[in-house]
Amino acid sequence: MATPEVPIPSAQAPERPAMASGLERPASEPAANAGPAGRAGEVSGSDAATLCRRTWWVFLLGGIASLAFGVLAIARPEVALLVLALFFAAAVLVDGVANVVGGLLHRQKDGWWIVLAIGLLGVLVGAYALLNPPVGVAAFVLLVAFQAVALGVFLLLLGWRVRQRTQREWLLYLTGALSIAFGVLIAADPVAGSRSIVYFVAGWAIATGVFRIAFALRARRAGGDEGTGGEARAAA
Repeated sequence: MATPEVPIPSAQAPERPAMASGLERPASEPAANAGPAGRAGEVSGSDAATLCRRTWWVFLLGGIASLAFGVLAIARPEVALLVLALFFAAAVLVDGVANVVGGLLHRQKDGWWIVLAIGLLGVLVGAYALLNPPVGVAAFVLLVAFQAVALGVFLLLLGWRVRQRTQREWLLYLTGALSIAFGVLIAADPVAGSRSIVYFVAGWAIATGVFRIAFALRARRAGGDEGTGGEARAAA
């Protein structure tokens, strides 16, 4: 008698649903999981923007002050030059005091007396310039002239060094020559040079003030728009 054949189940394992690769980000996953660096950049940028919107009045006051100084400097250049000279003398005095303190606090180090000597010289020069404003004005004008000449020389040297790697070195030559000419003219006629310095500073102050005021108004407007949007979302 024939034995019936019993069907043997296949050894092949049943197919499992394919799992999503761990390298693929689901569409519903928030972009904040991109990484710590991305989140830190977004947070820092958001914080900076919020700070600017909340302190817009600081930029406004600073811009108004800068604009007022520029206008007054053009109207009264002699007063503006005196103020600049006093600031210069005060900076020299403060730098001298800092060097004196640093030299005395590090007397166990080699060369401390050089720092002390530089500080004492700065204290004497700054104090004398503060007590004698005309001397401070002359020193300030001559310092600007010296810095202009030194900057021009350095630009000429830089142009000479890079002449083989660029075809625009003539821009450095031109800028250096103009800087040297400006410094020489100031040193040759300090009175006219001092007025030029005041007008340059006044123009910079006016331009800076206008830009800061414009930024403050834009930041204030952005803060108002954000507040209106937040109230609309809360009401919805």
